[in-house]
Amino acid sequence: MSLDAAKLFFFEYDGSTFDMSRHGVEERYRAYEVPPETEAEWLEELVTNKLMRLRFDRNWRVLAFLRHHERLGHLDQILAAEPRGEPWEQCAFLEELLMYVRTGRRQGKLPQSGMVPQKVQQAITYVTDWCDRLLAMTGSQSVKHRIQAIQRRIEELDGR
Repeated sequence: MSLDAAKLFFFEYDGSTFDMSRHGVEERYRAYEVPPETEAEWLEELVTNKLMRLRFDRNWRVLAFLRHHERLGHLDQILAAEPRGEPWEQCAFLEELLMYVRTGRRQGKLPQSGMVPQKVQQAITYVTDWCDRLLAMTGSQSVKHRIQAIQRRIEELDGR
């Protein structure tokens, strides 16, 4: 079996054996017997490709991907991006950002990931500022409720 075919499979499912399993194709992928070192290389390639997507609509998916794969060392790149897409997608970006930071905190990976207290505070300020912008721009009650929920999560994360 070809590693090229396995790589296509790996990329199609964003390197997630969970998603492969959920779609009933994990066994097929496992049959390729991809060495762990090769999977690690492919995952780094995927991370690089995903980070380039931070500039485009639906960029909340990049954060979900990074969090899923516990790639927590990209906070600076995330904070340099802006939430993109429809208001609900921008909310999703902010929600994912808070979960990304929380994941780093919970796993005790803050120093290795660059999520030192100053960076965490920078992320909190970033989300707070974007919530204020979105509230000022939207007339949608559902978006306003979602932003209010994000603001409550900020308070929990910030320990207010």
